[in-house]
Formats: sequence, structure tokens, C-alpha cells
Amino acid sequence: MITHLSAQASTIGSALLAGCVLVMPMALASAKSSKSSVVVVDATQGPVPSVQAEAVRLKQAGAESVHVKLENISELHDPQLIPLIEGEVQDMLAKNGFSPKQISFERCPKSCPR
Repeated sequence: MITHLSAQASTIGSALLAGCVLVMPMALASAKSSKSSVVVVDATQGPVPSVQAEAVRLKQAGAESVHVKLENISELHDPQLIPLIEGEVQDMLAKNGFSPKQISFERCPKSCPR
């Protein structure tokens, strides 16, 4: 089961999830039953503190990989910012124990398909 949390409408504990939509860890149907997680980041805001907190929770929950959906890239005034934002997100995830091989990115001009 996948749980979607809207940035505008949801809170986890006392923290408001501003600027991102998070999808909690999910067990994938596979022979090894690996765990993967999806984190959606608004490119216009970058990795806000709630994304950092979610990365900690994902690692504690045993996530083996993270797929980052970078939304609203069409709203950036300079497309050269995209690799910088991806680098920030990757650095933040690395500080929480995810290796570059465990992180993948998807760029979405507006909202990413869910």
C-alpha cells in the first residue's frame, strides 16, 4: 500500500511538509522483496527540511533505494540549476546513508505522475 502525503494538507507529527509530496517506503513485488522509496521534491524549493527528515525515516525503515521525482522544473528561470538541485538532494541522501547507486532521479516539467 502506498501512502501519499500532500504538502498543503498533511502533517507528520508537528512538522508541516512544505514544498514536497512524499511517498512512504513500499515493498516491491520481487523475488528478493526489496524495499524502495519515492521522494518528490519541488524544484522551485529544493530539498526543504521535511525532505531531510523523511530521508532519515526512510533509512531507519530499511529503504534500500530512493527514487527522487523532481517536479516543476519548467518553472525554474535557469535550467542549469537542475543538476545543482539534484546534487543537493543526492548529498542530503548520502549524509543519511544512501549511496549514489541507491539514488535515481526523474525530471518532471510539472507534477510527476503518481
